[in-house]
Amino acid sequence: MLSIPCTLEGRISKPRKPKNNNKYSPSSFRPHVPASERLRCWTSPHVISHHNNITSCLPISTASTLLRIMLLSLEEKTHSNYGASLLRFTQFCDSHNISEVDRCPASEVIISAFIASYAGLCSSDCINGWLSGIKWWHTFQGAEWNGGD
Repeated sequence: MLSIPCTLEGRISKPRKPKNNNKYSPSSFRPHVPASERLRCWTSPHVISHHNNITSCLPISTASTLLRIMLLSLEEKTHSNYGASLLRFTQFCDSHNISEVDRCPASEVIISAFIASYAGLCSSDCINGWLSGIKWWHTFQGAEWNGGD
């Protein structure tokens, strides 16, 4: 089975207790980790088929290297920012009872509703940053991105 550990070699991060506005529904897909570790540690039901596809054509060691390099391609601050994106998207999905399967890949309707829920509350730069994080996570999960460019 292909797996990427939740921490890179030499790095141990301890998550803080979530603030009231940062809470989300517990799930085996979303362990309690710092924002900077969410891209790596938060998964979806879709990732199982993606990992099976990767390992059907690549040795596990090569597939693991591929995923690790994808993670290392981002700056540490980007990991934290994109991790915050996943939190906001997860909170939106939780509040609308969106199933795990429907979160990744997320449909155009779900992504549009997520954006609309923050209209007037956040700047377009903020929302675009969140979308970049959610899009990157979809790519890492091997899921189709239905949110446009």
